[in-house]
This record gives sequence, structure tokens and C-alpha cells, in this order.
Amino acid sequence: AAESGFHGVEFLFPYQSKPEEIQHLLHDQALELVLFNLPPGDISRHEWGLLSDPNQKMEFKRDFETALHYADVMQCHLLNVMFGQRLQEATIEKQMECTLENLTWAAPMARDCGVILLVEPLNPIDFSNYALTSTDQAIQLVQTMDTEQVKLQFDVYHSLMCGEDPFQIIRNHLSSIKHIQFA
Repeated sequence: AAESGFHGVEFLFPYQSKPEEIQHLLHDQALELVLFNLPPGDISRHEWGLLSDPNQKMEFKRDFETALHYADVMQCHLLNVMFGQRLQEATIEKQMECTLENLTWAAPMARDCGVILLVEPLNPIDFSNYALTSTDQAIQLVQTMDTEQVKLQFDVYHSLMCGEDPFQIIRNHLSSIKHIQFA
């Protein structure tokens, strides 16, 4: 990335390495780590995030504290808090309730560390069972939280795959967006 002229990088998951090792590599290449994701949960069960799972609140808290530690060591100020899969045993309202509870718990700790939490909708074509699939849903969540600590991670690719107009979304909701991805 540095050799290609980039100054910032993001990646999915840093947890296979120690955060100090990653920070050393970033420093050596004069790169800033802009963003990474919380642990996804059990990939073999297609969890892809635990934020909205009422049955895994303790696991979410453990994973959040791990990610916050990594963010602190690696001097990263944006964390993608992955929403997770649609659950058969819970209504979407229960999942949203759990999400709000988890974000309300996490936001003060994030603020104290200078970190902003991001929610990202993923398109239902590539992520068929993901529970947060529209930008409108995500914006409503951000607005409900009503804090500078929770914002939207807006991915133009996912927006287009959902048939949305990403340019209109950016025009109408820029204040809710903290990070934009172009794929």
C-alpha cells in the first residue's frame, strides 16, 4: 500500500497477530490504520458479527473490548461493529433492541478511547442472511443512537447492489456517514 502511494489502510480482522506487531509494521511503512472490524463471531456458523444477537451479549462485550484494545495500540479511530445474521429465534425488532443496548454500552468506552463505532449495511445478494441490508435501516439506527460515537460506514458497492442511489444517500445523509468505501 505504501509503495503504491497510499497513506492509510483498512483490513477485515487483525486478530491473528499481536497489535504491537501490526503497529510496528504500520509505523515502518508510514501508514495509518483507518479501520478494521470487530471479530466476526463463528464464521463456520456464518455469524458475521454479534452486535444484534441477544444470545451472545457477553461474547459481543468480550470481542468489543478486544477490538478496542487493538484500536488503542494500533492508533485506529474507526471500528466496524458488524451487525450479524438474521436470527430464526429472534425477531428483527429484538435484534435491533439488542443492537441499541450493545451500542449504548460500547459508545462511552469508544469515546474515552477516541474511537467511533461504525455500522455497515451489506447487500442481500452477497450476504443473503445478513440482518442489516439497507442504508435506510442503518441511518435510522445511527439517528436513533444520536451520538457522534456511532456513525454509518457507507459502501457504494453494497448500496448499488441494493438498488439504492448512493449519490442521493450521500447528499441527504452526509452527517450520518463517517467512512465511505468504494469497491
